[in-house]
Amino acid sequence: MTSLVDKKVIVVGGSSGIGLGVAEAALNGGAKVVIVGRSPEKLQAAERTPNAGNR
Repeated sequence: MTSLVDKKVIVVGGSSGIGLGVAEAALNGGAKVVIVGRSPEKLQAAERTPNAGNR
């Protein structure tokens, strides 16, 4: 897999499910991640996950 270090990733639908998993995998790969979703509550919950400071 290509390195994600210092890359920027936008995940649409990233507040839950597969999208959140993709966002977390990108964070673990070293990327800066922005997640987008419809539910403010789910986005706030996703923000409290480990490594969220990199989003």
